[in-house]
Amino acid sequence: MFEKGHSVSSFPFKIERQVRIERSLVDGACVRGVMHAFARGLRVLPSRGIPLVRDLATKWVLRRAMRELHRLDDRTLADIGVTRGEIESAVRHDGPGVGSKGYKPEEAEEVVVDVDPDSDGI
Repeated sequence: MFEKGHSVSSFPFKIERQVRIERSLVDGACVRGVMHAFARGLRVLPSRGIPLVRDLATKWVLRRAMRELHRLDDRTLADIGVTRGEIESAVRHDGPGVGSKGYKPEEAEEVVVDVDPDSDGI
């Protein structure tokens, strides 16, 4: 029943050793699978990461523009042709009706206002 030189007491240790070997093989396969998936994700990152960064930068610029418009008083906003309720739409979609008139912010003239601090503004 038993081979020569093997006792009953060493049998559980051999099973335990075999279980450890098989477990290490499974663990190694799992680690290789995870590393393979991680490397595949790193290869995809530049193609998906660059548009993501551009999108975040665009949103940051839009939020900044909205904050600046919200700081203006109602009269200045009316001069621009925007109400407080239209600020987000104006920033995101080139303004209410502004895009249909062919207005492009990059073609706008730079306006320089010289304010004399001693004058009363009249």
